[in-house]
Amino acid sequence: MSEKRGQMLIVTTPYIPGYSIKEIIGVVYGVTARSRTLGGVITGVQALVVGGKLDIYISEAESALKEAVKKMVSEAEKRGANAIIGVNLSMSDVFGATVFTVWGTAVKAEPVTAAVPTLSMEEIASFAEAIGLTAPKKEQ
Repeated sequence: MSEKRGQMLIVTTPYIPGYSIKEIIGVVYGVTARSRTLGGVITGVQALVVGGKLDIYISEAESALKEAVKKMVSEAEKRGANAIIGVNLSMSDVFGATVFTVWGTAVKAEPVTAAVPTLSMEEIASFAEAIGLTAPKKEQ
């Protein structure tokens, strides 16, 4: 999983393909908790009894998760990171509230730029001659 939020690159892997980790800043996290309202509990119970998708819970979980990620990114930015690697998330119930926690390692990463050698036509011809290759002769 990889997500780019503004200039912050967020990945679940311990590395970023195409990037070099220049500095490890440290662990960053974001936490948020949500309690179920009476209306949400009633709607959830009804859905459990008659079956169906729990849209109200899904919407609230997505909102809480986005808030936790936003907090994690904010902490990483304050510490000078431009990427977060090894991101994990956890959800647990504590005294009737659902707690969402995301954490990862804030880093400074730079894109890897590979130097591609360029050869002149003379260098290519010289190399070809050295290994016994000859260019086909043009017909006149």
